[in-house]
Amino acid sequence: MSSTEELLRLAQPGGKNAAVAIRRLLGLGATVLDKVVTAFAVDPYNSPGLAEVIRRNRSPEAVSVHLGNLESDSLPLARYSMEAVGASGNQAAIQHLVEILTDEDRFETRRALAASALGAHADSDVLAALRETVDRQAARVAEEEEPQSLLIKAVVALAKHGDHSRAPLLLEIASNPDSEAQEEAVQALEVAVTDGMIETLATVSRDPSPIFAVLAAKPLFLLGDLKSYETLQAMAQSDEHDVSQTAMSYLWRLLGTEPRDVDQLNVARREWAPVASAMSRGICYRAGRPVDITQLVETLRHSDDTWLIGQLTDELQNRTGIDVQGAILWEQQQELAHLVNERRFALGALYRWGHLQEIPCG
Repeated sequence: MSSTEELLRLAQPGGKNAAVAIRRLLGLGATVLDKVVTAFAVDPYNSPGLAEVIRRNRSPEAVSVHLGNLESDSLPLARYSMEAVGASGNQAAIQHLVEILTDEDRFETRRALAASALGAHADSDVLAALRETVDRQAARVAEEEEPQSLLIKAVVALAKHGDHSRAPLLLEIASNPDSEAQEEAVQALEVAVTDGMIETLATVSRDPSPIFAVLAAKPLFLLGDLKSYETLQAMAQSDEHDVSQTAMSYLWRLLGTEPRDVDQLNVARREWAPVASAMSRGICYRAGRPVDITQLVETLRHSDDTWLIGQLTDELQNRTGIDVQGAILWEQQQELAHLVNERRFALGALYRWGHLQEIPCG
């Protein structure tokens, strides 16, 4: 495996089998970045491996290339270029993202991409720009029914930096059946935490459209408290198969019980009961015990189940803010375990992107 063209072909689909090629391309750095971008542009929506190479190329030389693509007509290319810049730590380059975010003459789609990318870097200018953007957008939405994706992306970016003060705005959108951004707002509650969100998710879970209940199940699982369990249990009794199956899937993981089919719900409920009876309010649970992030890492390290690895990667990223996907790509699971141990995450505590949060009320 030597030629760049062969590496590009092997890396394109992403996944476990493409990891070696992705690492080789990343090792070549900015010298092949233009070729990666060109190959990605041919089929940007079906090239996750090449997207990974773009977003992880963060050297000063690579950042110079990315800056030329922030305004690309290809939104996928602009997105991954912005992600690379946002995670680069290059202050001057990150300022370009701030300028895009705060320029109200630009399309909101591109400003939303910049907001997401700024979730990877926190300084006073970035945080101030995100807060101002949310507040301006909230006023515009209230007055003019403006698109809400930019507001949501900026709220999530702030939450990744530990600022959940604007998260209540998500509840208004998630509760509004007339909002085109309702699904996005529900998903944003996987990261942003605020009082009242469990009640909102419970209401959403009863929507006639099952897609909203399916989306509501994940943030409830990630909260992992007793009230979330009660809401998921109610969802497991839904007549909609997708809703009940999704809720049960998350309940198994939350409670640490064996999977059962929906038609065995009564049996499952009997198995859940003794686990739930030992749960206390205000504690985040996982596998039937107060969540232990170090144990989740150990499960990830020793699992050969591709589905489970993907689920744990996403969950650990959400809880710790650590680049778990990168650790897997570079085969650094042992280093990941050391890093998590050093952080000393408290048992049973709710974390979002590495920041300790209170379990929300209602």
